[in-house]
Amino acid sequence: MKNIKPLKLREGHIRKREKIYVIGWAENDKGKANIYEGKYVGNIGEKILIDMKGKTNKVGLGGAPVIDAKGYLIGVISTSQGDLSKPSSLLYLKEVIKE
Repeated sequence: MKNIKPLKLREGHIRKREKIYVIGWAENDKGKANIYEGKYVGNIGEKILIDMKGKTNKVGLGGAPVIDAKGYLIGVISTSQGDLSKPSSLLYLKEVIKE
């Protein structure tokens, strides 16, 4: 457990078409965690929209961290629909924690 380090939290907003990454195991993944690449396309309320077209079967990635290219946490996967993953944004999660 010595090698485990907490992710740093990203401050500020995500830019359109910015590359972002989801780290975890989809339903049929085995072995080490996979890194899935996508692009930020917008927001719907507290949800970030990530285009992950053809990248993976997203079933099973619930709870996976969503990070930017510098490794900063920007959200946590909560739902997916088609090629779009819809993680809850870190800004929203910070508000929930404050309450």
